[in-house]
Amino acid sequence: MPEVTARPASWDSYNRGLRALRAQAGQVQGAAAGPPFTPLADPPPAHILAAAAELGSTPAILWDIAGLRRRAGTLSRLAGSHGLGLNVAVKACRTIGVLTLLAGLDLGADVASTAEWAVARTAGFRRISATGPGFGRADIGRLLTAGVAFDAQSPTQLAHVLDRGAAEAGLRLRVPLPDGLRSSTSRGGDSRFGITVGPELLDAVARTRVTRLRVHTGEATAQTLEFRARYALLAASLLDGVRDVNLGGGLLRLSRQPAALNQALAAARAAAADLNCWVEPGAALLLDSGYLVAEVLDVHGDDDQHGITVDASAWNVAPWTYPSFYLGIEAPRRYGGTVFGPTLYEKDRFHPDLAAQASQPGPPPAVGDRVVGTSFGAYTISNGRCFAGLPLPAQYAVTTAGLEVIDG
Repeated sequence: MPEVTARPASWDSYNRGLRALRAQAGQVQGAAAGPPFTPLADPPPAHILAAAAELGSTPAILWDIAGLRRRAGTLSRLAGSHGLGLNVAVKACRTIGVLTLLAGLDLGADVASTAEWAVARTAGFRRISATGPGFGRADIGRLLTAGVAFDAQSPTQLAHVLDRGAAEAGLRLRVPLPDGLRSSTSRGGDSRFGITVGPELLDAVARTRVTRLRVHTGEATAQTLEFRARYALLAASLLDGVRDVNLGGGLLRLSRQPAALNQALAAARAAAADLNCWVEPGAALLLDSGYLVAEVLDVHGDDDQHGITVDASAWNVAPWTYPSFYLGIEAPRRYGGTVFGPTLYEKDRFHPDLAAQASQPGPPPAVGDRVVGTSFGAYTISNGRCFAGLPLPAQYAVTTAGLEVIDG
């Protein structure tokens, strides 16, 4: 990608450009939240179901290694076709075996804590970027010394960078999304992350060169992703030396619609055509390659309306996950009942699969049966907790050679 020098512009012209950008984006109707998220409709592949039957004990997370390779390859080719680099958001998954595979595919890593940085280094990522509110002065010093592309996300962090006499700096900006593009899963000027562009910022960076910008607004629609890119270009016009823009992640919903994702990336790339651009998916890259296997401990209700308790806690590993569960190995059936975890907590239940509930649930499973849940590859083990003393599920890589224990 070519390196460019940002065009200088006055503060007044920046504000005129921002008003025009917000007005144009505000004309889009119904674009704020995008389509509703639905659980994965495809049943687990045959090799995952076979591996689920072979497990000696549950609960467990099974990683579909072939599926993960395909997914990473598809997203990498798609991003590359638009001249975009691809990083993986390590906050979505800290499983070393999985991250090592992705590092071997030449993806970059983005980290939000020193623990994630350690994992990324162990996994062998050659390109690492970082941002997050938890980095203090000493942490930032170590990151910069190690050559990590650190983006300050607050004035305090920026001061730590400048105090080191750094010739270059990266910034995470607070993106002023118009109200028409904001939703419960996206943030604009109300976000607690990012530095607001203003005279104070321009004064602060007068003695350095800002070479990187990061713009992220939460879950993306095609419109919010393009707004991020256009805003980054506008902000770059105020700063001498910007070469790279990290457009962030939040691509899960779009990734379920390949044509829409392709169009969104093309529009974002065109909006910031003069800059090197990156995206950093987490769930969009990892979510659908991980499967939860659990055993049925109890069955509630009757043949017409029933639920089950399994030996994996939704509260511990899946408070954000919207899974679909399947019964049976030879002919898997999508389960329409409620799936509860085993803890003494009323809300320990997995998010309902509304599409499956809309159909007849079918006969209930029996105690001792195994169920396989989809979409456990992101924000599960990395966010896991051990309420009620329950251990986190063991993790296995499913390959042509069979099951291999990874990270527990």
